[in-house]
Amino acid sequence: MSLYIKRLMIFVVIYFSSANYLSTYPHKKNKGPSCPSGQFFILTLPSFQTFKEFGTWLEKTQPAGVMLIPAHVKNRLQTKKLCSFLQLKVKKLGIFPLLICIDWEGGIVSRPTESGGFTSIPSPYNLAKSGKSDCFLAAQLVAQQMSDVGINVDFAPSLDLFDPKNPILATRCFGATPEIVSDCGIAFCKGLMSYGIMPVIKHYPGLMLGKGDTHFDKIEINATQEEFDHNEKPFIAALREKLPIIMIGHAQYKQFGPIPASRSGKVIKRLKQYNANLIAVTDDIAMQAYNNGQDLSNTVIESINNGFDLVIYSAPPEKQIQLIEKINRQINSKKNYPNVIKNNLIKLKQNLIKAKKIILNLDEKEVASQLAKKALYQKINSIDFSDKNTVLISVDYTKIRPAEILIDSEESNNSGKQTQFAALLKKAQTNLSAINFGEFILDPKSDQSCKKLEEFIESGTPNSADYIFVQTFFYGDGIWNKIQTQWLEMLEPYANKIIVLSLGHPSEKFILPQSQIIELGSFNIPMLNAAVRRLTTKPLLTGADKLAQNPKAFLENKKFGILCHKCSVVNLDNKTEQNIVAQTFATQYFATFLPDFLYNWAQNSEYNSKLCALFAPEHGIMGTQQDGAQIKSENSSKWDCPVYSLHGATKCPTPEMLKDLDLLIIDFQEAGVRCYTYLSTLALTLQAAKDCNIPVLLLERPNPIKFLGAFGPNLNPEFESFLGKVPTQFGHGSTIGEIAENLNAKIGADLTVLKCDATSFYKINAPNVPARGECFLQAAPFDTPRIARHSGRAAKKNVSNHAGIKLTSNGTTPESLESVDAYFSSNFIPPSPNLPTIDSVYVYPMTVFIEGTNYSEGRGTAYPFEQIGAPWVNAKKLAANLNNKKLPGIYFEPISFTPKIIPGKAETPKHKNSLCHGVFLHIYNRKKIKPFLTTQTILKELFQAHPKQSEWLKSGNRYFIDLLAGDDSMRKIAKG
Repeated sequence: MSLYIKRLMIFVVIYFSSANYLSTYPHKKNKGPSCPSGQFFILTLPSFQTFKEFGTWLEKTQPAGVMLIPAHVKNRLQTKKLCSFLQLKVKKLGIFPLLICIDWEGGIVSRPTESGGFTSIPSPYNLAKSGKSDCFLAAQLVAQQMSDVGINVDFAPSLDLFDPKNPILATRCFGATPEIVSDCGIAFCKGLMSYGIMPVIKHYPGLMLGKGDTHFDKIEINATQEEFDHNEKPFIAALREKLPIIMIGHAQYKQFGPIPASRSGKVIKRLKQYNANLIAVTDDIAMQAYNNGQDLSNTVIESINNGFDLVIYSAPPEKQIQLIEKINRQINSKKNYPNVIKNNLIKLKQNLIKAKKIILNLDEKEVASQLAKKALYQKINSIDFSDKNTVLISVDYTKIRPAEILIDSEESNNSGKQTQFAALLKKAQTNLSAINFGEFILDPKSDQSCKKLEEFIESGTPNSADYIFVQTFFYGDGIWNKIQTQWLEMLEPYANKIIVLSLGHPSEKFILPQSQIIELGSFNIPMLNAAVRRLTTKPLLTGADKLAQNPKAFLENKKFGILCHKCSVVNLDNKTEQNIVAQTFATQYFATFLPDFLYNWAQNSEYNSKLCALFAPEHGIMGTQQDGAQIKSENSSKWDCPVYSLHGATKCPTPEMLKDLDLLIIDFQEAGVRCYTYLSTLALTLQAAKDCNIPVLLLERPNPIKFLGAFGPNLNPEFESFLGKVPTQFGHGSTIGEIAENLNAKIGADLTVLKCDATSFYKINAPNVPARGECFLQAAPFDTPRIARHSGRAAKKNVSNHAGIKLTSNGTTPESLESVDAYFSSNFIPPSPNLPTIDSVYVYPMTVFIEGTNYSEGRGTAYPFEQIGAPWVNAKKLAANLNNKKLPGIYFEPISFTPKIIPGKAETPKHKNSLCHGVFLHIYNRKKIKPFLTTQTILKELFQAHPKQSEWLKSGNRYFIDLLAGDDSMRKIAKG
């Protein structure tokens, strides 16, 4: 018997001798593949009409896996039936389970259709702007839907680095640096795997340096070793995490020799040193760059001989069958039979069978909306559409992506069709139907479209329009990009009233630099909804923004001081209301530091005003000092005044510091919990101002977690400290303005609160509803902003529901919540060094209590307060136990991390340089989380699982956790 036949027999015996494998279905049906070479393939599933046709095709090809295309995912129920049939059929053929694969990266690479019942996620580039946790959550949203219909492998994510000079991948990349791509890409993989879905990282070793498309061309990447290593870093990081599958691209690299990487044994040798059980898959071998005219069967066998486990082949079914039969004949004729056969694929299939799947029952639409709102990271100017003429010029994206659809419209133009954006905008602004609103759709593949646009311009419609939306679809490097470029150039005379809705393709950003470009990453419904909400929601104005509109009203003839920190910024750039409305949409209101703004205003104005002193709370005026740091005052500064520290020798302004002031301005962004020391500084400062008869102007900012309402224990006077001086619940559920008003009811300072709200530049349709503790002037004119004045009298509480406005349980309107979401999506500045993201702010009320223990709260890592752990913890066990508690709105990911010294953030982190194991907290529904229940559950689990190692830390002779909580209930509950 020949050596080749012996190896074939060994392959069949090994492949089907696993006890676990055989236990999945009756032994007598497990005869093994009659077409063994099919097991080297993931084949694009043909677009057959009947299950019988699919069954016949499977009998002839017997692949290891199939790749679904848009035709198979047009209807969620039908996809589920199809996947069920495919698995049933391969059981009978003895090759169960089938790898049922799809490309679902998010953004423009999302094969399932929204019209078919699937829910989309943002593009990787947009997701990465939101952070690692959203990448994980987005993957879970995809995985839940894949698991529901029976798809078990996702060819995602792309770990290539973003390069604005390379238009091929664009927003399919998470970012331009290895660190961002590694963090976000691995998080996406783990989100998929939490549902038992296998991720496939691609396109090793990175396409950033390739300026062409391997679909059509032979691509040679002549990267230096330094460039190569830089691009490879995200893949190496992922391999170290033992991710199961990698896809190798077809580009040629000098590091791997004169053949495509997808055929190189050097590639496999390098990859397997990081993960011996790795499944290596080639990119689609139908691409021109793979074989470049050579015999396809020979190049496939070359790949398999060199250690690749699987090849992807998208071709008509007859060509797929022909190739597999040809390779089978070569096997039977003893030619070129692959000489390396391993068990990796068997292990992968066993893992799919045994995978433990979580069931979170994500509210898919709610999660998609949450992701989209955060992924729309740009500042977008709100628009008043009333009495305005609006025109929408849209690309017919169905010409580029046939799986996309236009929807029905009652209008006669565009053949009764409209884009999703047009439909959503009309729905959000019903008064558009009463004015001149129309959509003009153009074919991006037709040269005639330029002539049609020229005629449209000559009709005078763009000239008479107040707003022109332009919807583009720049993708890849096709002719459609050149035609759309011509459209934008033709529209350049109207640039000051154009808003471009864009995928975020690198090449289009500079065509109309005067216009506002909204980078959506994709035109899926959640992203379009987020854009429409941002365009039509009244902007949130902070107290600082209102002061910046008219400083004269408050600062004329005054020497003033400012108590502030890094978040004290203004976004209006000192423009009047009238001028703001008249600005072009390209105007960007970059955040300006409040002391800079008021110092320059006072220097350049004729109103006899002067900035005389600055005051800094914990972390310093620029937020560069770690928690608890003792900060010295400075006698001079670039603002020509002293900067007094209120977290050093004194925590309260002294009479000497206040003696020259006519007014003290306070501007803080706090985190919504009592133990955040800015509130204690506020209380002490109000008392000092009262004692020195200095009026106070407090500039209100939104509470980022006000949607949670008030929670936790009230402050027990016995546990009062600088961590808790304000008599509220732990989560106070208020704005800093409301807290100041309530404090001042007892203190009696001359306090003015400049309210933060969603008052727009346009007319307000309903009266403002006073929140708890408010007492203010209603709807003041522009030059007298809405304020609250208090002089020692308790604020009159008004809880009536004016004009029938719907109130949420915490006293805010849904519209104001929308404004707050928009504000933090585009304006977030870390309020302290270890709350670097809005996600860290959301989990802070739960993990801040870890500071009172000997467990790490994540200081000294990139994700403080989002991850917790210690060297002695079993991460997988802790995560499983916590997830089994089914705490609402939160998921615990097992993770390991090493705290290190970070100057200004973590000088002495717990377990410095020691590998810690624990959990990463992912919030998948922030409206449902129960902070105190979650904290209690975490502490109980840690202290009961590790009674000998677990300790409560002390501050002096008091338990630190008691000072954080404001009483001893948390510690007692955790002890059980």
